[in-house]
Amino acid sequence: MLGFERSGTVQIPWAIGDAKAAFRGFAEAVAAVIPGAVSYETLKMWRVGRGGKQPLRVEEILEAGKAIRDALAQLETELAGLAQSE
Repeated sequence: MLGFERSGTVQIPWAIGDAKAAFRGFAEAVAAVIPGAVSYETLKMWRVGRGGKQPLRVEEILEAGKAIRDALAQLETELAGLAQSE
């Protein structure tokens, strides 16, 4: 599930076959446009947050909306390419 936790962490799943690298790029792109955010890998997903520090705020995510939409479009392109190569 791609989504936001109450803590402000963004969850980006990658446990879907060969798409792990594509989701990593998306997580890194999201982290790059939100001040102080980092992307990190867990057992089954990439997360974007500030670790134990302040949670991400909705305003920060909305302010980065264009860059996040662009990263999501890139992810969609990469996933489509993976689907065609199967």
